[in-house]
Amino acid sequence: MVDELALNYLENYRKKTHHLFESFFKTKIKEAKKVGNLPADLLKRFAKTATSGKKIRGALMVLGYEISNGDNLNAIYDASLFIELMHTCLFMMILWTMTI
Repeated sequence: MVDELALNYLENYRKKTHHLFESFFKTKIKEAKKVGNLPADLLKRFAKTATSGKKIRGALMVLGYEISNGDNLNAIYDASLFIELMHTCLFMMILWTMTI
């Protein structure tokens, strides 16, 4: 029962934030193309990695906000996007430093 509840919460979080990720990366990739193809390509690869994760950290952030009676869900979803992006960046940096 508890596992099912947690999995449902994570799935709902993913559904609610999917458009935020898509919109954010679409805008940033468009901006990166103005600089050149390489930055745009790197950002596309990063976006693929960032959007394929489980999103547990962002979901826990939203859950904590909801538990504490937070009422601005749009703002917390935006903030949870930052948490997910930061985690992906750190993960990629760790992998990169392991290859040096």
